[in-house]
Amino acid sequence: MPSDLPSGTVTFLFTDIEGSTRLAQEHRDQWESLRARHHEILHEAVRAHDGHVFEIVGDAFCVAFHTAAQALEAAVDAQKALQREAWGDAGGHPGRTASPAKSWSSPRDDMSRRGDISIKVRMGIHTGAAQAAHEGAGAVRYTGYLTLVLVQRVMSTAYGGQVLLSNSTAELLLRDLPSGVTLRDMKEHRLKGLPEPERLWQVTTADLLQDFPALKTLTTVPNNLPLQLSSFIGREKEIAEIKSLVAANRLVTLTGSGGVGKTRHALQAGTELLDDFPDGVWFVDLAPVSDPALVPHAVASALNVREELGRPLMTTLQEFLEARNALLLLDNCEHLLEACVQTVEALLRSCPALKILAGSREALGMTGEMAFRVASLSVPDAKRLPPLEHLADYDAVRLFAERAAASRGQFQVGPGNAEAVVQVCARLDGIPLAIELAAARVNAFSPEQIAARLDDRFKILAGKSGTALARHQTLRAVLDWSYSLLSREEQVVLQRLSIFAGGWTLEAAESVCVLDGDDLNIMDALARLVDKSLVQMTEAGGRPRYRLLETTRQYAHGQATAAGDGDAVRARHAEYFAELAERVESEDVREGFVATLSVTGEQDNILTALEWALSGQAVETGARLAAAMGHIWDWHALFALQAHWTRRARSHRQALPPEVKARVLAASARAEAIQNNMAEARPLGLEALAIFRELGNAYWVGRTLVDLVDTTVDSATEYAQAKAWQAEALAIAREGGHSRLEHMALVVLGEVARAAGDYATAKTAYEDTLRHAVQLGDSLMESIACYDLSLVHAHGKDYAPALDYARRAMQLTTRQQQDVQSAYFLTGIAGAIGALGQPENAARLYGASESLLEGLGSGLQPIDLTDCETGRLVALALIGSEKFEALLAEGRTMTLEQAVALALGPDRT
Repeated sequence: MPSDLPSGTVTFLFTDIEGSTRLAQEHRDQWESLRARHHEILHEAVRAHDGHVFEIVGDAFCVAFHTAAQALEAAVDAQKALQREAWGDAGGHPGRTASPAKSWSSPRDDMSRRGDISIKVRMGIHTGAAQAAHEGAGAVRYTGYLTLVLVQRVMSTAYGGQVLLSNSTAELLLRDLPSGVTLRDMKEHRLKGLPEPERLWQVTTADLLQDFPALKTLTTVPNNLPLQLSSFIGREKEIAEIKSLVAANRLVTLTGSGGVGKTRHALQAGTELLDDFPDGVWFVDLAPVSDPALVPHAVASALNVREELGRPLMTTLQEFLEARNALLLLDNCEHLLEACVQTVEALLRSCPALKILAGSREALGMTGEMAFRVASLSVPDAKRLPPLEHLADYDAVRLFAERAAASRGQFQVGPGNAEAVVQVCARLDGIPLAIELAAARVNAFSPEQIAARLDDRFKILAGKSGTALARHQTLRAVLDWSYSLLSREEQVVLQRLSIFAGGWTLEAAESVCVLDGDDLNIMDALARLVDKSLVQMTEAGGRPRYRLLETTRQYAHGQATAAGDGDAVRARHAEYFAELAERVESEDVREGFVATLSVTGEQDNILTALEWALSGQAVETGARLAAAMGHIWDWHALFALQAHWTRRARSHRQALPPEVKARVLAASARAEAIQNNMAEARPLGLEALAIFRELGNAYWVGRTLVDLVDTTVDSATEYAQAKAWQAEALAIAREGGHSRLEHMALVVLGEVARAAGDYATAKTAYEDTLRHAVQLGDSLMESIACYDLSLVHAHGKDYAPALDYARRAMQLTTRQQQDVQSAYFLTGIAGAIGALGQPENAARLYGASESLLEGLGSGLQPIDLTDCETGRLVALALIGSEKFEALLAEGRTMTLEQAVALALGPDRT
């Protein structure tokens, strides 16, 4: 091996020609000479700065440098030379000198404009740990998987003519840049397959291209792919095959046993396919879903598709996806197979550009389905150990080494432990979950100790099941082994944590997992389970949140069932979430819409608790939870859940105590009213009202009266009754000091009055609401009242005060960081400025509002759209439909911050 070969801390430069395959096909006769000239230019730049080309794959160069400065200067010199080269016209005359371009255009654009062949090279530079190894015959390879992966990702993010640096390289260069070279901060980006975001920097000089499109990273392409907390090891061949199957088939199903890595394969393939699906790649986790009827809801939730009143959700989904080129990752289908088949069939039949990559322990069994079995990781032959330098060629060893290093920072596979590591990987049949669990134990045990105990455990289990697959026995063995290493307290806590679906908070664990007579330290046990990689910890809204891998959760659930206290834990689980929902729904909670946390963070737990409780196990608790959540789901427009569970709870009405019964009836009345079933809603509301009156519960009498007012919006002859109910509710609120009820009573009168065309009454009601909010110092109520008043003024074509009120609402809500309300208020401002002579900005704001609300899973009420429509029509008439649509599309690309700044104007921020 050459003595001067970079090793240890190495700066790598990776390059490739943008669109090389297409260029080679379109210019077959010239391609080899063009590629040879490209190679000459790169070799010259690399040699001039003491670089070492250690691999060339087609047109892609992999180069190692001793220093970051050498790599940077080589890249800049190469790009300048490549840019000067006038690669020849279609007849093929390379070697002329061209004038430098100043902005990026695609190779195809260049050819169509000049008739020339355009060769543009993208480059990425990263500095990290890597070791050079001599392969014989002068060949050199580098080990340092994460370093090499990162430089590859940085390079693939760039465009032709662009040079990107990782943050580690930029930090080495920022204080001593070559003359004329600057670095442009491209901010943090999530890169394909990497667990942490990376800050990227673009190299800029006066002689090189500088302006490029937005980087094509996970940060900029539409998706909801979860951030992976660890890197994806190996499986390059399998991922490539899955991508090919997706390209050729509309439905591909990944099959395999639990723990083999179906989910990680789907996520990795989806990440690498992002560029092929302009309308996004969307992950749908069905593991927490227990009711087959809610499979379409899970898909809609992942896509942020909002249910439309009076229409089947599947119809809305089909229309949303009909023209979209998107990929759905439908994971954990095995327990909902029939419902998944129905959903997949309906979507594929009506959405021609949609593709689905499913994950299931068995194939869906559908016509046209292509199944791909996810195999275990590659493992060396434990009886014939390969040379140490080749162990990293086996994915199982690489996975063990990386996860062990994460558990014990200095861990490396070396001569002293290589045999034991290979034994562990072989005994675990290359199953990723099993290997990860074993590797996590190196913080307490040596690989030799782990291998010995796995051997013993396998002997014990060998005869337990003559029918189970060996792979299943192995996974069970490693879980049994990990479980046996836990203290009794840790075992009990792990068992009880299996009740949670979709994760939990520390407060929830402390409330649910301690039964009467227990002496458990939940906080301490939970921390130890996280350390042992049995519990995963993530950040949600700045707070720790915990979850179990699904396979681990199922194992722990089996242990809990055997322990015999499962029903007691389920009862505490249901009670905890019933109390949480009631607390959130209560009149005292208003600032910041605390309910958001319960819906977005605890939805899976709530549905699990409802299913168990309303199946007859704890009907009263389930009814309380359904009643409270019915109102919360109303706030968040989750109408299918609201209707489904309030109806389920209502079916137990005869078994409920009076107050719980009345709460259920009131919530169900509200749900039926939203579904426009007024004939059913009114009797339910009136029955609830009668019970509350008999109980003397004045607050809930007022709440029910407010909801009854909403049942009158479909009938002008009931308007007088609505005002009477509203007046009584308002009196109750004011007499009892129920501020939130007073606000609701004022608002609902305004809404019904607007629906009836009585804008004078609506205006008075909203003005009362505004005064009330100001007196209380409640900025959230104040912002909503201002917005309502802006709509009233807009309806009367009094646009100046309409704009003032809408902007006041926006300023209030942005201070509270209420994104949904801010996006909502953009439409009011757009309507006003459109009618006041700013049609271009109005169009942009309409587009921004529509896009942002779609992303947040929300939308405008029909009456609000109507009262903003005049401004939209004025703007459309002033600038014409073509320009209006172009500006609408421009607005849809804006961030909320950009849209708010435009809405408030330069003098109103």
